[in-house]
Amino acid sequence: MIDLEILRLELNYLKAGVKEVIGKSAAEEIGEAINLLVFCFLNPTNYTSPDISKAIQLIKEHLGVIQEVMGPNEYEIFKSNLITIGSLLKRLKFESSILS
Repeated sequence: MIDLEILRLELNYLKAGVKEVIGKSAAEEIGEAINLLVFCFLNPTNYTSPDISKAIQLIKEHLGVIQEVMGPNEYEIFKSNLITIGSLLKRLKFESSILS
């Protein structure tokens, strides 16, 4: 089960990292994307929404940019602090693929 308090903390950490590396606008985008994913997770009737795929893609793109800027070692440390967000993304991709 995904602990929502841990997810909230990881979301804040992710947004801070994105803001630091990419900028405030990207941090706001990624925050909105994860809020959408959490909403979809809590309301499974939305699993087939095309917005899920867009939100997941946006998060992957921003993480890719962060990885390029940070370098492999720093990025692994950053990514290891985002385990719950990764679990949420995997679960939503799995659930939405079943319902599609």
